Amino acid sequence: MEFSHFPPSEILKPYIRHYYLFQSARATAFEDTVFPSGDMEIIFNLGEGSWSTRENTNPDIELWGQITKPLAIRSAGSHTMLGVKFFPHSAAYFLDDAIGQFNDHVSDLGAILGNPVTQLHNQLLATPCTANASPCWNPSCSAASPVVKSDPSASTK
Repeated sequence: MEFSHFPPSEILKPYIRHYYLFQSARATAFEDTVFPSGDMEIIFNLGEGSWSTRENTNPDIELWGQITKPLAIRSAGSHTMLGVKFFPHSAAYFLDDAIGQFNDHVSDLGAILGNPVTQLHNQLLATPCTANASPCWNPSCSAASPVVKSDPSASTK
């Protein structure tokens, strides 16, 4: 299991705390708890594994609302997830919906934003890994290493 994060460009720094890449090659099932951080996140699921919360299996493009209480999750399979972690105040700049409705839920961002985000997800899935890619979300790639590595036991949410 590997978790990496990297900074946004200068123009996005007021809105995005960081991007991250979570990769787990083992198809091990586990349960965990996500604790409140106050941040909203977008997660592009690029692997074959599945996540679920108490509600249901998470969509391919997840919008994590602000978590205000511990949230139990279950994982099965190997994962590759590319995430965008917003500051508590900033996701509202990118969504037309009332932000509070997403609290304590994982929503389908494809259903919320439609075709543009679905096309982006498809492009990410189709992007071949190259030696110049850093980080690379293709689990079989041996390209450049991620910018910052964190403790593998650290939570991605």
